[in-house]
Amino acid sequence: NNNEINGNENSANVRSILSLSTNPIRTSSSGSKIIEITTPGTHGGIPGQYVTLSNVSSSVDGIAASELNSRHVISTVPSVNTFTITVLSTALQGSISGGGTNIIATFEN
Repeated sequence: NNNEINGNENSANVRSILSLSTNPIRTSSSGSKIIEITTPGTHGGIPGQYVTLSNVSSSVDGIAASELNSRHVISTVPSVNTFTITVLSTALQGSISGGGTNIIATFEN
C-alpha cells in the first residue's frame, strides 16, 4: 500500500519527519512508563497527535527497542524540542538516555 510508511501512518497525514540526535530517548524515573524524546529543533507536535519512532537500535533503561519503534500518542510537550510518550514497560533506573543513532520521528497532523 503506497499510503503507508513503516506500516502505520498514512502519508497524507504526515506533517514532518525529523532525524534525531544520538540517544534522544530518556526515561523519567524508575518504575515510570513516561519517556521523553528530544528533537534537534522545534517539533511542532501537540498532545494527542501521533508520532512514529523508527530506527531505535537499542533498548533504553529496560524498554525494548521494538516497543519504542512504534506509533505513539504524544502525551505532553514540555518544550518546543521535547515531547513525552507513554509506553507499556517500566524504566528500570530512570534518567537514562539511549536509543542509538539515526532515529527518525514522523509526526502526523
